[in-house]
Amino acid sequence: MVFGIKLISNMFKKFFQKNWLIIIILVIASFLRLYKIADYMEFLGDQGRDVVIIKDFWKSFNLFFIVILKTPPQKAPFFNLNWWGYIG
Repeated sequence: MVFGIKLISNMFKKFFQKNWLIIIILVIASFLRLYKIADYMEFLGDQGRDVVIIKDFWKSFNLFFIVILKTPPQKAPFFNLNWWGYIG
């Protein structure tokens, strides 16, 4: 077991030594992208609903299905112009 942990530890060390620059760039970019995200991001309408569903999933691990239902083309031909969007 100790050999496995040492092996994995060595693999991580080699990976970080080899890719340290890209890791630093990704960490800085993630920080800058996510810093104060609540101040400039608004979730309205269906985005807000999706955020609530995903938050519920993270808290209680409830499986969710987000489906966009559209009316069949024969009932509303002017509002459903794309044939691939119909879920029947």
